[in-house]
Amino acid sequence: MKAVCITKPGVVEVLDVPMPVWGEYECLVESKACGICSSTDLKLIHGDHPENPNDPMRYPAILGHEGVGKVVEVGAKVRNYKLDDRVLVPFSNIGHIPDPKIKVILGAMAEYSVAIDIAAMLEDGVDNSYTQMCKDPKDFFCHPFPDDISYIDAALILQFKEAYSAVRNFEIKDGMDVLFFGDGSIGMSLAHFVNSFDVASNIVVGHHDKRLARILKTLIIFIDYLFFELIYSCSEINNVKENCIFSHYNTYGSNHFGYICRRL
Repeated sequence: MKAVCITKPGVVEVLDVPMPVWGEYECLVESKACGICSSTDLKLIHGDHPENPNDPMRYPAILGHEGVGKVVEVGAKVRNYKLDDRVLVPFSNIGHIPDPKIKVILGAMAEYSVAIDIAAMLEDGVDNSYTQMCKDPKDFFCHPFPDDISYIDAALILQFKEAYSAVRNFEIKDGMDVLFFGDGSIGMSLAHFVNSFDVASNIVVGHHDKRLARILKTLIIFIDYLFFELIYSCSEINNVKENCIFSHYNTYGSNHFGYICRRL
């Protein structure tokens, strides 16, 4: 099969790689779309991503983790997927690609990948790295999605899940003042989820007019970042004392989900 691989720092090529193998609790998935993550994919391409000491970078390496696809083969013990199901976040892990020379970084930028029936594993008492990591199937990567969502749109759902997780984990509450730096898709998602609370203010700082116009439909305040320092130093919004600050620019030193969050 074809796969998008980093072959050396700064170089991406389409290579022929072996088809993934899948187990009795797994499905083979034909890939339909995959997003490009600036917090991982682009950093890995340019050699800027932190190394995992347990699995150091090597080449070639298959990229991608924001994939979606269609189930084309079903393992014998799979109970929660069927043929032709549309699946969020299928991936290939260590052992799925039968070539030890190829590093797999979740491997969704390939013609085929694997979806795991974590619910069936948990029900059957399977003890492996997946069931040790995840005790609730709702929190796992792979999920079916409805036919009325296009594959392209579905590729954004992982990002929405990560944004929602950040808002939930940061314990946003009614009455808070919240400030976001960044008006990209993550910023839009975060602001949208925060707006479901009765917050005192929901502020986005950005510099893309079209994005800010879209965000403005749901927000209380937006600010062009070019003027933010001046506005803030002049105390023009001194009546807002932010309880939460979200920054999701990679240059600020993002964590795994691409955010820095701090409570004032």
